[in-house]
Amino acid sequence: MEKKYKERLQQVVRVLEELPKKKRFNLARFMTCGTTACALGWAGDDPWFRRRGFKTFVLQGWHFLGYNISFADETGMDAARSFFALTTNESHHLFICGEYPRDRSKRAVSRRITAFIKRGGRMPD
Repeated sequence: MEKKYKERLQQVVRVLEELPKKKRFNLARFMTCGTTACALGWAGDDPWFRRRGFKTFVLQGWHFLGYNISFADETGMDAARSFFALTTNESHHLFICGEYPRDRSKRAVSRRITAFIKRGGRMPD
C-alpha cells in the first residue's frame, strides 16, 4: 500500500476517534441532516479531506434532500475507491454496512481499517 493511501485511511480513523458525542455515527448513510453520517460522510466533512478534494456535499432535487461524497469527477463509492485506491471488495469490506453483521459502531470501523492497514492493504484471509 502506498504511503499516501495508508495516510488517508489513518485519517479516517482519526476523524472517527475525534468525532464529538453530539455527532452520530450510522454506517448505512453517507450523511443525514448534517448530524449523522458514516465514516466516509464524516471524512468528507473534515478539513483535512476537503483540502485534498474528498468532500461530503448536499444533493438537492425537487423532491429530495440528501448527501453524497465526491472526489475528482466521481461520487459515492466510486469516489471512495479512487481516493483510497481500493478495489470494490476492499471498499465494501471497510465501509459498507452489510459487511458488519454484528457491530456497526465507529469503533468497529476504526478497528477494521487499522487491521487492513497493518496487513499492508490486504483483505483478511
